[in-house]
Amino acid sequence: MQLRFLHLEGDLERVQVRYQPLFSPRARFRVARHLRTRHDLYGRVIGSNRHRSHARLWFDYNALLARRSLHAHGYSAWMERVEACQRRALELTPPPTALTGAELRLRLWSPECSGRADWWVVLDEGDRLAPHANERLGQLLCAAPGAELIYADSDLLSAQGVRHSAQWKPAWNPDLLLADPHYSRCFWVRSDRLEVALQRLAAAGEEPTPYGLLLELSQVCQAEHIWHWPEVLSHHRPVCRGGTATAALVQRHLQRLGYQVEVEAREGGGHRLLWALPDRPVSVSVIVPTRDRLELLEPCLHSLQATAGSRLELELLVVDNGSLQPATLAFLAELEVSGRARVLRCPGPFNYSALNNAAAEVARGELLLLLNNDIEAQASGWLEMMAGQALRGEIGCVGAQLLYPDGTLQHAGVILGIGGVAGHSHKYQSASEPGHQLRAQLSHNLSAVTGAVLMIRRALFQQLGGLDAEQLHVSYNDLDLCLRAMTAGHRNLYCAEAVLVHHESKSRGAPITPEALHQWQKERDVMQQRWGVILNADPHYHPQLSLREENFGLRLDGPAPQLRRLQPAQEVI
Repeated sequence: MQLRFLHLEGDLERVQVRYQPLFSPRARFRVARHLRTRHDLYGRVIGSNRHRSHARLWFDYNALLARRSLHAHGYSAWMERVEACQRRALELTPPPTALTGAELRLRLWSPECSGRADWWVVLDEGDRLAPHANERLGQLLCAAPGAELIYADSDLLSAQGVRHSAQWKPAWNPDLLLADPHYSRCFWVRSDRLEVALQRLAAAGEEPTPYGLLLELSQVCQAEHIWHWPEVLSHHRPVCRGGTATAALVQRHLQRLGYQVEVEAREGGGHRLLWALPDRPVSVSVIVPTRDRLELLEPCLHSLQATAGSRLELELLVVDNGSLQPATLAFLAELEVSGRARVLRCPGPFNYSALNNAAAEVARGELLLLLNNDIEAQASGWLEMMAGQALRGEIGCVGAQLLYPDGTLQHAGVILGIGGVAGHSHKYQSASEPGHQLRAQLSHNLSAVTGAVLMIRRALFQQLGGLDAEQLHVSYNDLDLCLRAMTAGHRNLYCAEAVLVHHESKSRGAPITPEALHQWQKERDVMQQRWGVILNADPHYHPQLSLREENFGLRLDGPAPQLRRLQPAQEVI
């Protein structure tokens, strides 16, 4: 077989490729070796894999190459490893007694470790507690006496009683709660907090349901007193994830808080929230650094202006980092003459942080949008969607859903710790797939988002000191900005409704030269020294999930880290 490769310089190279059949034992060895090095399940847990069938190895090998998660097999192995000591306690507890109505069931629980106020556990119809749940919550209360609301992980039960589909929950995530009515289907609440929440619901004329009660408790309880216990402590029957009834419930809840939000039920489950823009004019300064590559820049700017809509005032700032090609220079000159954009000329070595900071200094917009020159918008509405989120005072950086040209996900938020620093959530999965617990399709809080499409209030950007142009010239400057926003008390947000195409790294390319590799390693070291603690314990991920792949696969290579064993809301460092 003969293949031809086209080099960047335009030359063709012919390469001879020869296929050589392998005997079955040798092929099995190579497949198993690749699985052991790339997936936790085949590392330290199973070892040699001698007893695994050829068909099973081949299926898992292809799933790995397709970047699919091995959830079904992995959860069984996880239960064998983590819950082996609890096998005798897997029998489900009897149904708790009803308090108000058939749908809302509560169970009284007084922790033995104190004479403290009574606690109630809120369960939906048909849900069950794990037998060791009360013991675990008692341990938490002894360690965190100020807790007011506690939630844990959960899984589903089949009709035959088999556990599956674990829901590994992040730390307290207010925007995920609004988007997903089953973010927490089982929670414990202190009796005095419960009483206040029930009174508020009664005053609003709302019938108490578990989801409505949790929405109200999110306002009654202090965020720093809401705790997540990262362990499966409840088992649920499968139900529809949201609908028009729960969407209307969220909308009424937000209206009582004074927010103008349109809440829609998503066809695939969960809610879509459209945060209204204010009546006053809102201006957005779009910053696009570039160096030549007119074939990328021109479609980027054209798609931006074609999909921006009329509700926002757009200021376009093109930062030219030393373009030399005549066609590019002519295009930039035309932009200036026509008034379509302001062109800032910043020659010299590439420093992404410095280029964006320079444009932010002269920007006039209330909002800044950092935009790579290899981004292409395809549908209108995305800019208004991001602006509505970014204008919220509690929100820091807002990112978008980015797709590769083939329709697979390139970015659905950033997960800390993957590969030592960070990786992209649900990377390479189909854009039509829901992701882990719908998180690829629902807007929610994350520790960071990519700077390829990043919106932030200009005042907040300046307050944070902009991007780090001293130590993070090329890599991780967006991640660093997001973490600084989070430590300042702001919630970063992945806006799933803003969907764009990212022709990733076409203009810069991977760091393959010795100089580029040295720069990347230097900036990687800066991030690990500056943010090492949080990189090892992302509050919006889970300690039981893998740090090797970006698909929310289970971590099965040994005991999960204990850094987040007790995790209060908004615990960052």
